[in-house]
Amino acid sequence: MNIAIITKTAPDSSQPSSAEIAQELLAKSDHQVTILEDNNQLLDTLRANRPDIALIVGEDPTLGDGHIQEMVELLDVAYVGTSAQACRAASDISALSFAINQSFEVAEERINATWPKQHSCGNKEFEMLDQADAFDLVAETLPGGYPLVVVSAMPDSATPAQTVNTDAELRVALETLVKTGNRAVVYPLVEGVALTVCLLGSGWDAFVLPAVELSYGENAKEAEGVGEKATCYAPVRLESLSADQADAQAIRAEIERAALDVYAASGMRDWGSVDMIWDGARAQVIGVHCVPSLLPDAPFAHACEAVGLTFEGIINRVVEL
Repeated sequence: MNIAIITKTAPDSSQPSSAEIAQELLAKSDHQVTILEDNNQLLDTLRANRPDIALIVGEDPTLGDGHIQEMVELLDVAYVGTSAQACRAASDISALSFAINQSFEVAEERINATWPKQHSCGNKEFEMLDQADAFDLVAETLPGGYPLVVVSAMPDSATPAQTVNTDAELRVALETLVKTGNRAVVYPLVEGVALTVCLLGSGWDAFVLPAVELSYGENAKEAEGVGEKATCYAPVRLESLSADQADAQAIRAEIERAALDVYAASGMRDWGSVDMIWDGARAQVIGVHCVPSLLPDAPFAHACEAVGLTFEGIINRVVEL
């Protein structure tokens, strides 16, 4: 099978990229595999080469915003992963919670996941806040006030999330984002256990891998949400959830069920992950990823290892499907 792996160029690194890992594993099964870079020539390259199937993997968050998926769909090429429409909807964290809650309201079912209360701010809203010097209104209307997290509503590797503690810091963070043309999302920094739940398959029949705990060490409060490297524990350590083992097991089940609700209701398919914070009472969703990282230190690798799954088996399986 002729397979095109589409990715962003990874910075120089001593370890193989996700695309290189996937290429090596697929080549073992006698597939013809080519790595293509997401650039201005991608559409022409795909049109000329016409792969049998495309596989989109990597670490850059913009790989899951729908633009590659849309090009592949335009060429009527089969591909692994979430559809362009669902990617666009899932990537916009300012609208994700509304879309999923609407899905559950239509089905008249209860969703297990919640989201931190948030404000969305674009260029026009920023101008109004700036002119009125009213940044304090944002903090006052969010539970607990500062510290707050400021993040791009859409995936953006160039402007990582920031934690801010004052009106002045909030102003600078919002200004930085809106200058790039992105909407900003502001929400309270949620304290608790940082988690990523990875899933395989589609819909409510998807297989939920064990929740992965992300530990940021002594600087956890400052690091959460700002892209710091974390130590992964898969499955999540029960003592991190509760001192009572039975309660901890129930909490883990609740977390994984909440992730499945988000994954299925947002239309994600084949594979993906949901980022959450367990705040001691509920699982609060802070984002999703439609394109996985296959790096050995990423949550997906740890979750697969925890249940004895290999990347070779998974990748060949999703390609066959």
